[in-house]
Amino acid sequence: MRQGQTGMGQGGFTCHQFVEAIGEPVTVALRSPIPLETGLDVVHLDDCWHLVDPSDPGTVILEATGGMSTIHQPMPSPSKRQRWPAKRSR
Repeated sequence: MRQGQTGMGQGGFTCHQFVEAIGEPVTVALRSPIPLETGLDVVHLDDCWHLVDPSDPGTVILEATGGMSTIHQPMPSPSKRQRWPAKRSR
């Protein structure tokens, strides 16, 4: 597992691995710090998945829910002309 802040796993890498294990589009939320050098389990419940440490199964590390949330596309960047209007000659 990759390391994030001192003593914790890297969230983005761990989320990616979690989603790969689930195998379908999901939305993931980080619920607890990610332990290092620990085998973790993916637990499927009725409508979600949890990533847990088997030695502490009551603490959810990551939670995934079915389907991806709506992703809003960013507005296009304005052109240079729109950002800085040309100076007018006098």
